[in-house]
Amino acid sequence: MAYRDSLVNIETNKRIAELEIEYETEKKDRLLAENQLKIAKRERQLALLGGGVVILILIGFGGYKYQQMRHRQQQKELELRNQLKQAEYEQEIAGQKLRISRELHDNIGSQLTFLISSLDNLGYRMEEDHLKNRLDDLGDFGRSTLDELRNTVWAVKHENAGLEALLMKLNELKRHFGDHKNGIALQIHDDLQKPVEMSSTQMLNLLRITQEAPQNAVKHAEASQVTISIHSDVEEFRLTISDDGSGFNLEEKSRGNGLANMRQRCEEAGGEFNLKSDEDGTTISCIFSRK
Repeated sequence: MAYRDSLVNIETNKRIAELEIEYETEKKDRLLAENQLKIAKRERQLALLGGGVVILILIGFGGYKYQQMRHRQQQKELELRNQLKQAEYEQEIAGQKLRISRELHDNIGSQLTFLISSLDNLGYRMEEDHLKNRLDDLGDFGRSTLDELRNTVWAVKHENAGLEALLMKLNELKRHFGDHKNGIALQIHDDLQKPVEMSSTQMLNLLRITQEAPQNAVKHAEASQVTISIHSDVEEFRLTISDDGSGFNLEEKSRGNGLANMRQRCEEAGGEFNLKSDEDGTTISCIFSRK
């Protein structure tokens, strides 16, 4: 009986151990399943949170793009309005310039013409030489003033004109120097690889430079030939005036009124003024960069 009881106890203890093992195993499986459920739930929450974040990012990006597009659209509308206002302003300015040029030509021009004619008539009737010479000087001054007025009116009328208009005016200048009693050989060369549009200020200033430079060459350097060259390409537009005169010392005469005026006119037109002079002649350049 004792032996049998010991066997029963052994089997009972073995069974209890097996049951305890099964219980622990089931407990661990249950904990593992609960942890897996928690992990799955957390993963779902993270996925939902990530999806919400992505949606928010997409909404924010879309809103940013929309605001950016709206800003560009508003900027374009503002630019168009500004361009329209600028066009209206330029049209109004052009109309004012035409009216002013017409007023100058019709009123002041006709008055100067009448004044010159009156001085010429008085000069013909004068017997005293000094008075006649004085009237002749006044008549020449009046004609010079009238020419300046006509050139100003011409420049105003040729707002945003091309170089062809300036070349036509330079050919008139060439005939003027050829007809002058102290006339010189004036040559004009052009190399226009790219068209150029100029404002009335640029046209008038460049015309004044081409008028003053040959006169200075004859008066101060005793030149016999002056060459006016116009070059235009994709990089720059350049006006060059060269003569075969005696030249001068740049340090001594660089502050002369004629050179200072030409430099001022070139820079006022937006160009860069260059000057070279030696015993072989003088070269003046006014360069406009396209960059």
